[in-house]
Amino acid sequence: MRLSKIYMNHSHIFESITFNDGFNVIFGKVISSKDKNTHNLGKSILAQVIDYCLGKKKDSMFFQNLDQFNEFVFFLEIEYAKDQFVTVSRSVSEPTTMRFKYHSLAEQDYRGLLDSEWDKTLPFEQSKELLDSLLNFQFIKGYSYRQFIGYLLRTQNDFQDPFRLSTHRGKDIYWKPFLAKLLGFDDELLKKRGSLIDNLNKLSEQEHFISSQNKTDAQSVSDIEGEIELIKLKIQDFKTQLDELDFGNQDKEEIAALVDLINDQIVALNDELFYLENDRKRIKNSLRTKKISFSTNEAQSLFNEAGLVFPKQIKRSFDDLIQFNEAINKERIEYLSKELKEIEPKIQNISEELIKLNKEKSSKLSFLNEKNVFDKYKSLSQDVNEKTARLIYLEQIRDIIYQGEEIKKQKSLLSSELESIENQIRDNVTQNVKSDSNSIFTKIRAYFGSIIQKTLNDDAFLSVNVNSKGNIEFEYKFTEKEAHKGHSYKKLLCIAFDMALARAYTEQGYCIFLYHDGVFESLDDRVKEKLLAVIREYSEYGLQQIITLIDADIPNGIEDFIHKDEVIRILHDKDSSGLLFKMTPW
Repeated sequence: MRLSKIYMNHSHIFESITFNDGFNVIFGKVISSKDKNTHNLGKSILAQVIDYCLGKKKDSMFFQNLDQFNEFVFFLEIEYAKDQFVTVSRSVSEPTTMRFKYHSLAEQDYRGLLDSEWDKTLPFEQSKELLDSLLNFQFIKGYSYRQFIGYLLRTQNDFQDPFRLSTHRGKDIYWKPFLAKLLGFDDELLKKRGSLIDNLNKLSEQEHFISSQNKTDAQSVSDIEGEIELIKLKIQDFKTQLDELDFGNQDKEEIAALVDLINDQIVALNDELFYLENDRKRIKNSLRTKKISFSTNEAQSLFNEAGLVFPKQIKRSFDDLIQFNEAINKERIEYLSKELKEIEPKIQNISEELIKLNKEKSSKLSFLNEKNVFDKYKSLSQDVNEKTARLIYLEQIRDIIYQGEEIKKQKSLLSSELESIENQIRDNVTQNVKSDSNSIFTKIRAYFGSIIQKTLNDDAFLSVNVNSKGNIEFEYKFTEKEAHKGHSYKKLLCIAFDMALARAYTEQGYCIFLYHDGVFESLDDRVKEKLLAVIREYSEYGLQQIITLIDADIPNGIEDFIHKDEVIRILHDKDSSGLLFKMTPW
Protein backbone atom coordinates (compact mmCIF):
# COMPACT_ATOMS: atom_id res chain seq x y z
CA MET A 1 0.00 0.00 0.00
CA ARG A 2 1.41 3.35 -1.14
CA LEU A 3 -0.24 6.71 -0.72
CA SER A 4 -0.79 8.43 -4.05
CA LYS A 5 -2.83 11.55 -3.34
CA ILE A 6 -4.98 13.16 -0.68
CA TYR A 7 -7.47 15.96 -1.24
CA MET A 8 -10.72 17.44 0.04
CA ASN A 9 -14.00 18.69 -1.39
CA HIS A 10 -13.05 22.30 -0.53
CA SER A 11 -9.77 22.84 -2.38
CA HIS A 12 -9.51 26.45 -1.23
CA ILE A 13 -9.27 25.18 2.36
CA PHE A 14 -7.18 22.06 1.84
CA GLU A 15 -4.92 21.85 -1.21
CA SER A 16 -4.40 18.40 -2.66
CA ILE A 17 -1.14 16.66 -1.85
CA THR A 18 0.48 14.24 -4.29
CA PHE A 19 2.93 11.78 -2.77
CA ASN A 20 6.20 10.60 -4.27
CA ASP A 21 6.78 6.88 -4.52
CA GLY A 22 9.92 7.22 -2.41
CA PHE A 23 10.81 10.00 0.02
CA ASN A 24 8.28 12.70 1.00
CA VAL A 25 8.66 15.71 3.28
CA ILE A 26 6.00 17.91 4.88
CA PHE A 27 8.04 20.98 5.74
CA GLY A 28 7.01 23.69 8.18
CA LYS A 29 8.84 26.98 8.56
CA VAL A 30 8.54 30.19 10.52
CA ILE A 31 8.17 33.40 8.51
CA SER A 32 6.44 36.00 10.65
CA SER A 33 7.89 35.33 14.09
CA LYS A 34 10.38 33.01 15.63
CA ASP A 35 8.24 32.95 18.78
CA LYS A 36 5.30 31.26 17.10
CA ASN A 37 4.67 27.60 17.63
CA THR A 38 5.23 25.87 14.29
CA HIS A 39 3.66 22.71 15.66
CA ASN A 40 0.28 24.36 14.99
CA LEU A 41 0.84 24.52 11.24
CA GLY A 42 -1.05 21.29 10.71
CA LYS A 43 1.79 18.95 9.77
CA SER A 44 0.81 16.54 12.54
CA ILE A 45 -2.88 16.74 11.65
CA LEU A 46 -2.14 15.33 8.19
CA ALA A 47 -1.36 11.98 9.80
CA GLN A 48 -4.77 12.01 11.47
CA VAL A 49 -6.52 12.79 8.18
CA ILE A 50 -4.72 9.94 6.42
CA ASP A 51 -5.54 7.60 9.30
CA TYR A 52 -9.19 8.69 9.16
CA CYS A 53 -9.35 7.86 5.46
CA LEU A 54 -7.81 4.47 6.23
CA GLY A 55 -10.64 3.53 8.58
CA LYS A 56 -9.77 4.97 11.95
CA LYS A 57 -12.74 5.67 14.20
CA LYS A 58 -13.83 9.28 14.27
CA ASP A 59 -11.36 11.15 16.46
CA SER A 60 -13.26 13.37 18.88
CA MET A 61 -10.19 15.55 19.43
CA PHE A 62 -9.55 16.18 15.76
CA PHE A 63 -13.21 16.79 14.87
CA GLN A 64 -14.25 18.43 18.11
CA ASN A 65 -15.36 21.62 16.28
CA LEU A 66 -18.04 20.01 14.16
CA ASP A 67 -19.31 23.31 12.81
CA GLN A 68 -15.97 23.85 11.11
CA PHE A 69 -15.46 20.31 9.82
CA ASN A 70 -18.98 19.05 9.23
CA GLU A 71 -19.01 19.73 5.48
CA PHE A 72 -15.55 18.25 4.87
CA VAL A 73 -15.18 15.19 2.64
CA PHE A 74 -11.71 13.67 2.34
CA PHE A 75 -10.38 11.62 -0.57
CA LEU A 76 -7.35 9.34 -0.29
CA GLU A 77 -5.91 7.74 -3.41
CA ILE A 78 -4.09 4.49 -2.63
CA GLU A 79 -1.96 2.25 -4.82
CA TYR A 80 -2.80 -1.16 -3.38
CA ALA A 81 -0.94 -3.12 -6.07
CA LYS A 82 1.26 -2.15 -9.01
CA ASP A 83 -0.73 0.25 -11.21
CA GLN A 84 -3.94 -0.59 -9.32
CA PHE A 85 -5.50 2.27 -7.44
CA VAL A 86 -8.52 2.85 -5.25
CA THR A 87 -9.79 6.21 -4.05
CA VAL A 88 -11.43 6.15 -0.64
CA SER A 89 -13.93 8.88 0.20
CA ARG A 90 -15.04 9.57 3.75
CA SER A 91 -16.97 12.54 5.07
CA VAL A 92 -16.92 14.01 8.55
CA SER A 93 -20.70 14.17 8.77
CA GLU A 94 -21.13 10.50 7.78
CA PRO A 95 -18.17 8.71 9.36
CA THR A 96 -19.92 5.33 9.30
CA THR A 97 -19.99 5.24 5.49
CA MET A 98 -17.05 4.99 3.08
CA ARG A 99 -17.04 5.09 -0.73
CA PHE A 100 -14.63 3.40 -3.13
CA LYS A 101 -13.64 4.03 -6.75
CA TYR A 102 -11.23 1.73 -8.60
CA HIS A 103 -8.91 3.11 -11.31
CA SER A 104 -5.68 2.25 -13.11
CA LEU A 105 -4.20 5.74 -13.42
CA ALA A 106 -2.89 7.90 -10.59
CA GLU A 107 -3.80 11.48 -9.64
CA GLN A 108 -7.52 11.32 -10.31
CA ASP A 109 -10.04 13.81 -8.98
CA TYR A 110 -13.41 12.38 -7.89
CA ARG A 111 -14.77 15.36 -6.00
CA GLY A 112 -17.65 15.82 -8.44
CA LEU A 113 -18.61 12.14 -8.57
CA LEU A 114 -22.27 11.34 -7.99
CA ASP A 115 -23.12 8.79 -5.30
CA SER A 116 -24.23 6.33 -7.99
CA GLU A 117 -20.89 6.65 -9.81
CA TRP A 118 -18.85 5.23 -6.94
CA ASP A 119 -18.04 1.53 -7.34
CA LYS A 120 -18.90 0.72 -3.74
CA THR A 121 -20.60 2.52 -0.86
CA LEU A 122 -20.23 0.50 2.32
CA PRO A 123 -20.82 0.75 6.07
CA PHE A 124 -17.79 1.28 8.27
CA GLU A 125 -17.00 -2.32 9.21
CA GLN A 126 -17.54 -3.64 5.68
CA SER A 127 -15.33 -0.84 4.37
CA LYS A 128 -12.46 -2.06 6.53
CA GLU A 129 -13.06 -5.60 5.32
CA LEU A 130 -12.81 -4.39 1.72
CA LEU A 131 -9.55 -2.56 2.44
CA ASP A 132 -8.27 -5.71 4.12
CA SER A 133 -8.95 -7.72 0.97
CA LEU A 134 -7.41 -5.08 -1.32
CA LEU A 135 -4.23 -4.61 0.71
CA ASN A 136 -3.94 -8.39 1.09
CA PHE A 137 -1.26 -8.39 3.80
CA GLN A 138 -0.82 -12.16 3.92
CA PHE A 139 1.94 -11.89 6.51
CA ILE A 140 -0.67 -10.77 9.08
CA LYS A 141 -3.45 -13.06 7.87
CA GLY A 142 -6.12 -13.36 10.52
CA TYR A 143 -5.61 -9.79 11.70
CA SER A 144 -6.94 -6.47 10.46
CA TYR A 145 -4.69 -4.14 8.49
CA ARG A 146 -5.67 -1.56 11.13
CA GLN A 147 -3.36 -3.27 13.62
CA PHE A 148 -0.47 -2.88 11.18
CA ILE A 149 -1.19 0.80 10.53
CA GLY A 150 0.13 1.76 13.97
CA TYR A 151 3.64 0.66 12.93
CA LEU A 152 3.36 2.46 9.59
CA LEU A 153 1.91 5.75 10.77
CA ARG A 154 3.54 6.91 14.00
CA THR A 155 2.51 10.10 15.70
CA GLN A 156 4.18 11.75 18.68
CA ASN A 157 2.13 9.61 21.07
CA ASP A 158 3.71 6.41 19.77
CA PHE A 159 7.41 7.21 20.17
CA GLN A 160 7.70 5.80 23.71
CA ASP A 161 8.06 2.13 22.82
CA PRO A 162 8.96 0.52 19.48
CA PHE A 163 6.76 -2.49 20.20
CA ARG A 164 3.82 -1.36 22.30
CA LEU A 165 1.75 1.38 20.69
CA SER A 166 -0.50 3.85 22.48
CA THR A 167 -3.47 1.84 21.22
CA HIS A 168 -2.15 -1.31 22.90
CA ARG A 169 -4.10 -1.00 26.12
CA GLY A 170 -5.01 -3.85 28.41
CA LYS A 171 -3.60 -7.36 28.61
CA ASP A 172 -0.66 -8.67 26.59
CA ILE A 173 -3.01 -11.04 24.76
CA TYR A 174 -4.52 -8.00 23.01
CA TRP A 175 -1.31 -7.03 21.19
CA LYS A 176 1.55 -9.49 21.66
CA PRO A 177 0.17 -12.23 19.36
CA PHE A 178 -0.13 -9.71 16.51
CA LEU A 179 3.39 -8.37 17.01
CA ALA A 180 4.68 -11.95 17.21
CA LYS A 181 2.97 -12.70 13.89
CA LEU A 182 4.45 -9.53 12.40
CA LEU A 183 7.93 -10.62 13.48
CA GLY A 184 7.48 -14.13 12.10
CA PHE A 185 6.67 -16.05 15.29
CA ASP A 186 3.77 -18.41 15.92
CA ASP A 187 1.00 -16.15 17.19
CA GLU A 188 -1.44 -19.05 17.63
CA LEU A 189 0.72 -20.45 20.42
CA LEU A 190 0.49 -17.11 22.25
CA LYS A 191 -3.27 -17.02 21.78
CA LYS A 192 -3.58 -20.54 23.19
CA ARG A 193 -1.38 -19.59 26.12
CA GLY A 194 -3.50 -16.52 26.82
CA SER A 195 -6.70 -18.54 26.63
CA LEU A 196 -5.29 -21.22 28.96
CA ILE A 197 -4.20 -18.61 31.49
CA ASP A 198 -7.64 -16.98 31.40
CA ASN A 199 -9.28 -20.36 31.97
CA LEU A 200 -6.88 -21.18 34.81
CA ASN A 201 -7.61 -17.83 36.45
CA LYS A 202 -11.34 -18.47 36.21
CA LEU A 203 -10.89 -21.93 37.74
CA SER A 204 -8.80 -20.44 40.55
CA GLU A 205 -11.58 -17.95 41.29
CA GLN A 206 -14.11 -20.79 41.37
CA GLU A 207 -11.80 -22.81 43.60
CA HIS A 208 -11.47 -19.91 46.04
CA PHE A 209 -15.23 -19.43 46.14
CA ILE A 210 -15.89 -23.15 46.68
CA SER A 211 -13.30 -23.28 49.43
CA SER A 212 -15.03 -20.38 51.20
CA GLN A 213 -18.30 -22.36 51.18
CA ASN A 214 -16.82 -25.31 53.10
CA LYS A 215 -17.44 -24.37 56.75
CA THR A 216 -16.53 -27.78 58.18
CA ASP A 217 -13.20 -29.05 59.45
CA ALA A 218 -13.36 -31.90 56.99
CA GLN A 219 -11.22 -31.34 53.95
CA SER A 220 -11.64 -34.66 52.17
CA VAL A 221 -14.51 -36.50 50.58
CA SER A 222 -13.72 -39.52 52.77
CA ASP A 223 -14.36 -37.54 55.98
CA ILE A 224 -17.67 -36.23 54.70
CA GLU A 225 -18.84 -39.58 53.34
CA GLY A 226 -18.06 -41.23 56.69
CA GLU A 227 -20.22 -38.77 58.63
CA ILE A 228 -23.01 -39.00 56.03
CA GLU A 229 -23.10 -42.78 56.42
CA LEU A 230 -23.40 -42.52 60.23
CA ILE A 231 -26.22 -39.97 60.01
CA LYS A 232 -28.17 -42.09 57.53
CA LEU A 233 -27.99 -45.05 59.92
CA LYS A 234 -29.26 -42.91 62.81
CA ILE A 235 -32.11 -41.52 60.74
CA GLN A 236 -33.15 -45.04 59.77
CA ASP A 237 -33.07 -46.10 63.43
CA PHE A 238 -35.28 -43.15 64.45
CA LYS A 239 -37.75 -43.93 61.68
CA THR A 240 -37.94 -47.55 62.81
CA GLN A 241 -38.77 -46.41 66.34
CA LEU A 242 -41.47 -44.10 65.01
CA ASP A 243 -43.03 -46.93 63.03
CA GLU A 244 -43.19 -49.03 66.21
CA LEU A 245 -45.22 -46.43 68.14
CA ASP A 246 -48.92 -47.55 68.67
CA PHE A 247 -51.26 -44.92 67.36
CA GLY A 248 -54.37 -47.22 67.20
CA ASN A 249 -53.63 -48.17 63.62
CA GLN A 250 -54.06 -44.58 62.62
CA ASP A 251 -51.54 -41.96 61.83
CA LYS A 252 -51.37 -38.97 64.17
CA GLU A 253 -52.11 -36.55 61.38
CA GLU A 254 -55.13 -38.59 60.28
CA ILE A 255 -56.49 -38.55 63.86
CA ALA A 256 -56.01 -34.79 64.14
CA ALA A 257 -57.73 -34.33 60.80
CA LEU A 258 -60.63 -36.51 62.02
CA VAL A 259 -60.99 -34.36 65.16
CA ASP A 260 -61.19 -31.29 62.94
CA LEU A 261 -63.89 -32.98 60.86
CA ILE A 262 -65.90 -33.89 64.00
CA ASN A 263 -65.64 -30.28 65.15
CA ASP A 264 -67.05 -29.10 61.84
CA GLN A 265 -69.97 -31.55 62.13
CA ILE A 266 -70.71 -30.47 65.71
CA VAL A 267 -70.78 -26.81 64.68
CA ALA A 268 -73.15 -27.54 61.79
CA LEU A 269 -75.50 -29.63 63.96
CA ASN A 270 -75.54 -27.01 66.70
CA ASP A 271 -76.56 -24.41 64.14
CA GLU A 272 -79.38 -26.62 62.88
CA LEU A 273 -80.51 -27.44 66.43
CA PHE A 274 -80.64 -23.74 67.29
CA TYR A 275 -83.02 -22.96 64.45
CA LEU A 276 -85.23 -26.01 65.15
CA GLU A 277 -85.61 -25.16 68.84
CA ASN A 278 -86.54 -21.59 67.97
CA ASP A 279 -89.21 -22.90 65.59
CA ARG A 280 -90.58 -25.24 68.29
CA LYS A 281 -90.79 -22.36 70.77
CA ARG A 282 -92.61 -20.19 68.25
CA ILE A 283 -95.15 -22.96 67.48
CA LYS A 284 -95.89 -23.65 71.14
CA ASN A 285 -96.46 -19.95 71.77
CA SER A 286 -98.87 -19.83 68.85
CA LEU A 287 -100.82 -22.83 70.15
CA ARG A 288 -101.41 -21.03 73.47
CA THR A 289 -103.35 -18.17 71.79
CA LYS A 290 -106.81 -17.58 73.54
CA LYS A 291 -110.16 -17.99 71.78
CA ILE A 292 -112.53 -15.00 71.07
CA SER A 293 -114.45 -14.23 74.31
CA PHE A 294 -117.24 -12.08 72.71
CA SER A 295 -120.88 -13.46 73.10
CA THR A 296 -123.80 -12.02 71.06
CA ASN A 297 -126.38 -13.27 73.62
CA GLU A 298 -124.63 -11.39 76.44
CA ALA A 299 -124.42 -8.32 74.24
CA GLN A 300 -128.24 -8.44 73.57
CA SER A 301 -128.97 -8.69 77.35
CA LEU A 302 -126.83 -5.63 77.99
CA PHE A 303 -128.67 -3.72 75.26
CA ASN A 304 -132.10 -4.73 76.72
CA GLU A 305 -131.11 -3.61 80.22
CA ALA A 306 -130.11 -0.27 78.79
CA GLY A 307 -133.43 0.06 77.00
CA LEU A 308 -131.73 -0.15 73.59
CA VAL A 309 -132.56 -2.31 70.65
CA PHE A 310 -129.78 -4.73 69.50
CA PRO A 311 -130.36 -5.25 65.78
CA LYS A 312 -130.86 -8.83 64.66
CA GLN A 313 -128.71 -8.28 61.57
CA ILE A 314 -125.71 -7.24 63.69
CA LYS A 315 -126.21 -10.17 65.99
CA ARG A 316 -126.22 -12.50 63.01
CA SER A 317 -123.00 -10.96 61.55
CA PHE A 318 -121.15 -11.32 64.84
CA ASP A 319 -122.19 -14.92 65.16
CA ASP A 320 -120.94 -15.61 61.64
CA LEU A 321 -117.63 -13.90 62.40
CA ILE A 322 -117.07 -15.92 65.54
CA GLN A 323 -117.82 -19.15 63.72
CA PHE A 324 -115.37 -18.17 60.91
CA ASN A 325 -112.63 -17.33 63.38
CA GLU A 326 -113.11 -20.60 65.22
CA ALA A 327 -112.83 -22.46 61.91
CA ILE A 328 -109.60 -20.63 61.00
CA ASN A 329 -108.13 -21.28 64.45
CA LYS A 330 -108.91 -24.91 64.20
CA GLU A 331 -107.19 -25.22 60.83
CA ARG A 332 -104.17 -23.24 62.10
CA ILE A 333 -103.85 -25.39 65.21
CA GLU A 334 -103.92 -28.51 63.09
CA TYR A 335 -101.11 -27.13 60.84
CA LEU A 336 -98.92 -26.00 63.77
CA SER A 337 -99.44 -29.29 65.58
CA LYS A 338 -98.36 -31.17 62.47
CA GLU A 339 -95.23 -28.96 62.14
CA LEU A 340 -94.41 -29.43 65.81
CA LYS A 341 -94.78 -33.15 65.41
CA GLU A 342 -92.18 -33.09 62.61
CA ILE A 343 -89.72 -30.85 64.49
CA GLU A 344 -89.65 -32.82 67.74
CA PRO A 345 -88.02 -35.99 66.30
CA LYS A 346 -85.46 -33.88 64.37
CA ILE A 347 -84.45 -32.15 67.58
CA GLN A 348 -84.24 -35.52 69.27
CA ASN A 349 -82.05 -37.01 66.52
CA ILE A 350 -79.71 -34.03 66.39
CA SER A 351 -79.32 -34.02 70.17
CA GLU A 352 -78.45 -37.70 70.13
CA GLU A 353 -75.97 -37.18 67.24
CA LEU A 354 -74.30 -34.32 69.12
CA ILE A 355 -73.88 -36.49 72.20
CA LYS A 356 -72.31 -39.19 70.05
CA LEU A 357 -69.95 -36.79 68.25
CA ASN A 358 -68.82 -35.09 71.44
CA LYS A 359 -67.99 -38.45 72.96
CA GLU A 360 -66.01 -39.41 69.84
CA LYS A 361 -64.19 -36.09 69.88
CA SER A 362 -63.29 -36.50 73.55
CA SER A 363 -62.05 -39.99 72.84
CA LYS A 364 -59.83 -38.88 69.96
CA LEU A 365 -58.43 -35.93 71.87
CA SER A 366 -57.75 -38.12 74.83
CA PHE A 367 -55.93 -40.55 72.57
CA LEU A 368 -53.79 -37.82 71.01
CA ASN A 369 -52.85 -36.39 74.36
CA GLU A 370 -51.61 -39.58 75.89
CA LYS A 371 -48.33 -38.15 77.27
CA ASN A 372 -45.86 -41.02 76.90
CA VAL A 373 -46.62 -41.86 73.26
CA PHE A 374 -46.97 -38.30 72.10
CA ASP A 375 -43.85 -37.05 73.86
CA LYS A 376 -41.83 -39.88 72.38
CA TYR A 377 -43.25 -39.11 68.97
CA LYS A 378 -42.24 -35.46 69.29
CA SER A 379 -38.75 -36.37 70.49
CA LEU A 380 -38.12 -38.86 67.69
CA SER A 381 -39.52 -36.49 65.07
CA GLN A 382 -37.22 -33.72 66.28
CA ASP A 383 -34.21 -36.07 66.11
CA VAL A 384 -35.12 -37.08 62.57
CA ASN A 385 -35.49 -33.45 61.50
CA GLU A 386 -32.17 -32.42 63.03
CA LYS A 387 -30.28 -35.34 61.49
CA THR A 388 -31.94 -34.80 58.12
CA ALA A 389 -30.93 -31.14 58.14
CA ARG A 390 -27.36 -32.14 59.00
CA LEU A 391 -27.44 -34.75 56.24
CA ILE A 392 -28.56 -32.19 53.65
CA TYR A 393 -25.83 -29.79 54.76
CA LEU A 394 -23.12 -32.47 54.61
CA GLU A 395 -24.27 -33.62 51.19
CA GLN A 396 -23.96 -30.02 49.99
CA ILE A 397 -20.47 -29.79 51.45
CA ARG A 398 -19.62 -33.13 49.84
CA ASP A 399 -20.76 -31.80 46.47
CA ILE A 400 -18.68 -28.67 47.03
CA ILE A 401 -15.62 -30.80 47.77
CA TYR A 402 -16.33 -32.92 44.69
CA GLN A 403 -16.48 -29.71 42.64
CA GLY A 404 -13.22 -28.58 44.20
CA GLU A 405 -11.59 -31.89 43.32
CA GLU A 406 -12.90 -31.62 39.75
CA ILE A 407 -11.53 -28.08 39.47
CA LYS A 408 -8.14 -29.25 40.73
CA LYS A 409 -8.21 -31.97 38.11
CA GLN A 410 -9.09 -29.47 35.37
CA LYS A 411 -6.39 -27.08 36.59
CA SER A 412 -3.86 -29.87 36.52
CA LEU A 413 -4.79 -30.76 32.94
CA LEU A 414 -4.74 -27.12 31.85
CA SER A 415 -1.43 -26.53 33.64
CA SER A 416 0.08 -29.47 31.80
CA GLU A 417 -1.28 -28.14 28.52
CA LEU A 418 0.02 -24.66 29.37
CA GLU A 419 3.47 -26.06 30.13
CA SER A 420 3.44 -27.84 26.77
CA ILE A 421 2.36 -24.67 24.94
CA GLU A 422 5.04 -22.60 26.68
CA ASN A 423 7.67 -25.15 25.70
CA GLN A 424 6.44 -24.90 22.12
CA ILE A 425 6.69 -21.11 22.34
CA ARG A 426 10.28 -21.44 23.55
CA ASP A 427 11.08 -23.83 20.70
CA ASN A 428 9.45 -21.50 18.17
CA VAL A 429 11.37 -18.49 19.48
CA THR A 430 14.62 -20.44 19.52
CA GLN A 431 14.17 -21.54 15.91
CA ASN A 432 13.36 -18.04 14.66
CA VAL A 433 16.07 -16.11 16.50
CA LYS A 434 18.91 -18.33 15.26
CA SER A 435 21.25 -16.29 13.11
CA ASP A 436 21.30 -18.98 10.43
CA SER A 437 17.53 -19.50 10.35
CA ASN A 438 16.88 -16.98 7.53
CA SER A 439 13.64 -16.11 9.31
CA ILE A 440 11.78 -12.86 8.84
CA PHE A 441 12.80 -11.93 12.37
CA THR A 442 16.53 -12.28 11.69
CA LYS A 443 16.14 -9.96 8.69
CA ILE A 444 14.25 -7.38 10.73
CA ARG A 445 16.82 -7.70 13.51
CA ALA A 446 19.68 -7.19 11.06
CA TYR A 447 18.07 -4.15 9.44
CA PHE A 448 17.32 -2.64 12.86
CA GLY A 449 20.91 -3.14 14.01
CA SER A 450 22.22 -1.64 10.78
CA ILE A 451 20.07 1.49 11.12
CA ILE A 452 21.19 2.04 14.73
CA GLN A 453 24.82 1.50 13.77
CA LYS A 454 24.59 3.99 10.90
CA THR A 455 22.81 6.65 12.94
CA LEU A 456 24.23 6.28 16.44
CA ASN A 457 27.44 4.41 15.69
CA ASP A 458 26.43 1.93 18.39
CA ASP A 459 25.63 -1.74 18.30
CA ALA A 460 22.03 -2.61 19.11
CA PHE A 461 19.75 -5.50 18.34
CA LEU A 462 16.20 -6.71 18.77
CA SER A 463 15.70 -9.45 21.31
CA VAL A 464 12.75 -11.81 21.68
CA ASN A 465 12.75 -14.10 24.70
CA VAL A 466 10.41 -16.19 26.80
CA ASN A 467 10.52 -15.17 30.45
CA SER A 468 10.31 -17.42 33.50
CA LYS A 469 6.51 -17.21 33.40
CA GLY A 470 6.37 -18.47 29.84
CA ASN A 471 5.44 -15.09 28.37
CA ILE A 472 7.11 -13.72 25.27
CA GLU A 473 9.02 -10.47 25.68
CA PHE A 474 10.07 -8.01 22.97
CA GLU A 475 13.12 -5.88 23.72
CA TYR A 476 15.87 -3.83 22.14
CA LYS A 477 19.34 -3.97 23.61
CA PHE A 478 22.54 -2.01 23.25
CA THR A 479 25.88 -3.64 23.80
CA GLU A 480 26.64 -0.64 26.00
CA LYS A 481 24.10 -1.07 28.81
CA GLU A 482 23.82 2.61 29.73
CA ALA A 483 23.53 3.90 26.18
CA HIS A 484 20.69 6.01 24.81
CA LYS A 485 17.88 5.93 27.33
CA GLY A 486 16.47 9.39 26.59
CA HIS A 487 13.16 10.14 24.87
CA SER A 488 14.74 11.37 21.63
CA TYR A 489 16.60 8.11 21.22
CA LYS A 490 13.50 6.09 21.97
CA LYS A 491 11.97 7.92 19.02
CA LEU A 492 14.91 6.89 16.86
CA LEU A 493 14.51 3.28 18.00
CA CYS A 494 10.83 3.37 17.02
CA ILE A 495 11.69 4.77 13.59
CA ALA A 496 14.41 2.16 13.11
CA PHE A 497 12.04 -0.64 14.10
CA ASP A 498 9.34 0.56 11.67
CA MET A 499 11.84 0.91 8.83
CA ALA A 500 13.27 -2.54 9.47
CA LEU A 501 9.78 -4.06 9.46
CA ALA A 502 8.76 -2.23 6.30
CA ARG A 503 11.94 -3.14 4.42
CA ALA A 504 11.58 -6.83 5.26
CA TYR A 505 8.05 -6.97 3.84
CA THR A 506 8.80 -4.65 0.92
CA GLU A 507 11.36 -7.24 -0.13
CA GLN A 508 8.52 -9.78 -0.21
CA GLY A 509 6.73 -7.68 -2.83
CA TYR A 510 4.39 -5.62 -0.64
CA CYS A 511 3.85 -1.90 -1.22
CA ILE A 512 4.33 -0.21 2.13
CA PHE A 513 4.45 3.39 3.30
CA LEU A 514 5.81 4.87 6.53
CA TYR A 515 4.73 8.14 8.11
CA HIS A 516 6.83 9.59 10.93
CA ASP A 517 5.79 12.86 12.51
CA GLY A 518 8.50 15.21 13.84
CA VAL A 519 11.20 12.75 12.93
CA PHE A 520 14.20 14.98 13.73
CA GLU A 521 12.91 16.74 16.83
CA SER A 522 15.39 16.75 19.76
CA LEU A 523 18.01 14.69 17.93
CA ASP A 524 21.65 15.72 17.72
CA ASP A 525 22.56 17.39 14.44
CA ARG A 526 24.97 14.61 13.48
CA VAL A 527 22.30 12.00 14.13
CA LYS A 528 19.82 13.95 11.99
CA GLU A 529 22.18 13.89 9.01
CA LYS A 530 22.85 10.19 9.40
CA LEU A 531 19.18 9.35 9.86
CA LEU A 532 18.22 11.33 6.75
CA ALA A 533 20.80 9.39 4.76
CA VAL A 534 19.31 6.09 5.96
CA ILE A 535 15.77 7.27 5.15
CA ARG A 536 16.85 8.14 1.60
CA GLU A 537 18.63 4.79 1.34
CA TYR A 538 15.51 2.88 2.39
CA SER A 539 13.39 4.84 -0.07
CA GLU A 540 15.60 3.37 -2.78
CA TYR A 541 14.54 -0.12 -1.62
CA GLY A 542 10.95 0.61 -2.71
CA LEU A 543 9.73 1.88 0.63
CA GLN A 544 7.56 5.01 0.56
CA GLN A 545 8.47 7.30 3.46
CA ILE A 546 6.72 10.44 4.63
CA ILE A 547 8.23 12.62 7.33
CA THR A 548 7.37 15.98 8.87
CA LEU A 549 9.89 18.49 10.14
CA ILE A 550 10.24 22.19 10.82
CA ASP A 551 13.02 24.53 9.71
CA ALA A 552 14.45 24.56 13.24
CA ASP A 553 15.19 20.85 12.84
CA ILE A 554 17.62 21.42 9.95
CA PRO A 555 21.14 20.75 11.31
CA ASN A 556 23.87 23.33 11.08
CA GLY A 557 21.84 25.53 8.73
CA ILE A 558 22.43 23.20 5.78
CA GLU A 559 20.50 24.75 2.90
CA ASP A 560 20.08 21.63 0.82
CA PHE A 561 19.43 19.33 3.79
CA ILE A 562 16.07 18.55 2.17
CA HIS A 563 15.89 18.51 -1.64
CA LYS A 564 13.15 20.47 -3.33
CA ASP A 565 11.79 17.43 -5.15
CA GLU A 566 11.37 15.67 -1.80
CA VAL A 567 9.11 18.37 -0.37
CA ILE A 568 5.45 17.74 -1.14
CA ARG A 569 4.00 20.53 0.98
CA ILE A 570 5.45 23.63 2.63
CA LEU A 571 3.59 25.05 5.60
CA HIS A 572 4.23 28.45 7.17
CA ASP A 573 2.82 30.77 9.80
CA LYS A 574 2.70 34.04 7.85
CA ASP A 575 -1.07 33.75 7.48
CA SER A 576 -3.78 31.11 7.11
CA SER A 577 -2.68 30.39 3.53
CA GLY A 578 0.36 28.60 4.93
CA LEU A 579 -1.60 26.23 7.15
CA LEU A 580 -2.61 22.72 6.19
CA PHE A 581 -6.23 23.84 6.57
CA LYS A 582 -6.40 27.40 5.25
CA MET A 583 -8.79 28.59 7.89
CA THR A 584 -8.82 30.18 11.32
CA PRO A 585 -6.88 27.91 13.71
CA TRP A 586 -9.01 25.94 16.16
